[in-house]
Amino acid sequence: MSGSLYQIRMMINWRKIYYAFPVQLVILQFRNHFLFLVIWLIILGSISGDIGSKFGVSYLFLTPEYMGKVTALNYFMVGLAYGAFLFAWNLSIYLLSAYRFPFLATMERPFLKFCINNSLLPLVMLLYYSYKIVRFFQGHISIWVSLFYVLSLMGGIAAFVFAIIGYFRWTNKDIFSFLKSKKSSPDMSPPIIGGQRLNKTDFYRIQKRSWRVDRFINEKFKWRLVRGIGHYDIKILMKVFRQNHINVLIVQLVTILLLMVLGLKMENKYFRIPTAASLLILGSVLISMIGAVGFWFKRWTVIVWIVIL
Repeated sequence: MSGSLYQIRMMINWRKIYYAFPVQLVILQFRNHFLFLVIWLIILGSISGDIGSKFGVSYLFLTPEYMGKVTALNYFMVGLAYGAFLFAWNLSIYLLSAYRFPFLATMERPFLKFCINNSLLPLVMLLYYSYKIVRFFQGHISIWVSLFYVLSLMGGIAAFVFAIIGYFRWTNKDIFSFLKSKKSSPDMSPPIIGGQRLNKTDFYRIQKRSWRVDRFINEKFKWRLVRGIGHYDIKILMKVFRQNHINVLIVQLVTILLLMVLGLKMENKYFRIPTAASLLILGSVLISMIGAVGFWFKRWTVIVWIVIL
């Protein structure tokens, strides 16, 4: 009897892990966004030296140069570029797959919650990158200097992340904003909401395309249970995602324009940022283009890419 209870408890615990939002997002990468994972693997291979070792590609990431020197500022700039790449990746996945998690539209700051729960892969990559930097300089410079380089890298990432979060905080709308505009109560706990409700057909269609998620991590890094969406207004849910998508496309456009400006100003030595930063920005533009084409053309994506290439 005790053995059966133990098996039941283990099964319940495994289900809690499997249906946690971070785990479901990792599974989503492998099932639906494998091309994005390939780009991550290229960066990982470049840092480790498994890709382009004959050309010294790993040195571009481990000892980034700017103005002919290797300083903490260089790592800060690479950190900014890593932050841009990270958010291009998050933005594209949110653009393409947010509809699979309709509970996001019922929350405050849905994109921020999405990014927090989608941070497992970037954190693993960042830890590995930091380890490689410290390991590379071991025995050549003080451990404190190499750690300062790592902190500068993380500082660049943090600066970009906070800037983007600030932008989305002021421009992204959540369901509470739309409800206030309709002069409805912001308290979402009662099932009574003005406007068109989810009929059985709408609800079935959303549920059919959605992925099961039982728990997610909030902004305070605490686990919270996911609430049902059956009593929410379908039009408002769609408005939330639609408005968020517009902001995503704006940020993607700005990223592409930034790379174009850097390319046009290459004659100026001050615009010759570390090559590692340029590669990361190029990767972010590539991911943004993949996300935008996939969002606009959907089933025609492959044909569109064949025409473009």
